[in-house]
Amino acid sequence: MHAHKKMLPRLWMMVLLLLANLLLGAAPAAAAYAVEITVGNVFYDYGQQATFQAQIEPADAWREVNLFLQPQGASARVEQVEPDGDGGIVYIYDLAEKPLPAFTPVTFWFRVVDQDGNEYTSPEKTFVYDDNRFEWEQLESERFEVHWYERDIAFGQQVLNTAEQGLRRAQSYLPGTIDDRVRIFVYSSGEDVQQALQLSTSAWAVGHASPALSTIVVSVPPGPEEVLELERQIPHELAHIFEYALAGDGYAQIPVWLLEGTASLAELYPNPDYQSVLDNAAQNTSLITMSQLCGPFPREASAAFLSYAQSASFVRFLHQKYGTSGLGELMQIYADGVGCEEGPQSAWNVSLNELEYRWRQESLGMDMAGLIFGNLLPYIILLALLVLLPLIFALSGGLRSARGKASREVHES
Repeated sequence: MHAHKKMLPRLWMMVLLLLANLLLGAAPAAAAYAVEITVGNVFYDYGQQATFQAQIEPADAWREVNLFLQPQGASARVEQVEPDGDGGIVYIYDLAEKPLPAFTPVTFWFRVVDQDGNEYTSPEKTFVYDDNRFEWEQLESERFEVHWYERDIAFGQQVLNTAEQGLRRAQSYLPGTIDDRVRIFVYSSGEDVQQALQLSTSAWAVGHASPALSTIVVSVPPGPEEVLELERQIPHELAHIFEYALAGDGYAQIPVWLLEGTASLAELYPNPDYQSVLDNAAQNTSLITMSQLCGPFPREASAAFLSYAQSASFVRFLHQKYGTSGLGELMQIYADGVGCEEGPQSAWNVSLNELEYRWRQESLGMDMAGLIFGNLLPYIILLALLVLLPLIFALSGGLRSARGKASREVHES
């Protein structure tokens, strides 16, 4: 009896050990170590090279190491990385050969595959790829962040004031507001701007604004015209960001005449030559149809200038007719994918051609009836000739026939 009682605990111990062995045998073998990846900061010279740093522990725990780079709104890029003997990573990325988009947040991380095939991913880090070739000054407000160089703080404040005024001007034409802080970079020359964009892969939607990044880049040379240039360029580009805030991803589907026309109206210093160009084009019947301005404007300078002038005048006419809410409704309809010529019909039950007819009549003072008659006159003359010539030939033939008959009768008598 006592021997039986002593065997029970031993049996239970054997059962427990057997179960433990079975469980341990069924579980996958754990890695002998866990790889740790410590990511350092990134340093770069704009348009030349960027240096990425990291440390792997244990130093010999890797079989393959990759660096991933992902600019905002773009696909990730993968680079093969070779750590040194101590597990350190100092990777030089060639920005001249493989440029990054300017003024864009870029997220990066490392991936390590160890000797047993296990994968480890580092925490992500993000840096903003700004143009660091210059010593930028900076000034901020609640809604704007202004950057400039080679000028004093008073100039920076002027930029900030102009941005605030430009926003209020844009809000007088379109409903809504801008939620994200807008970054404004003011270059001192057009050459500096062009070089900055050429050294990047930035796809600026219009002009020098990247609406998706809430970033504006302008060139304002120092001199007596700098205030006027600020009042023209900054509100214009700011309006594009305002339009993007209203339309979202549908921004690219909005006709160019509406985008550029609204942006031109937002300028605090409108172009004084627009009206004379419009008047000349109206007199010479060389206006561009608005349907032709749905897509990109002409590249030729005079035609491009006329396109901006027409768009500004046409959008002003629409705003007078339908107001701020009406323009906002039209822009959102276009953003939903409605075609250029169908948009006004959907918004206001009137065709684009009819609106253009009214605009030419009311804003440009064109005699549309006379213009239509003048345009049709060559066709009217051609039609008249086509109708009258056979009649003339028929009458002429009849007269010749009558004369011949009379002559024969005289001769016979």
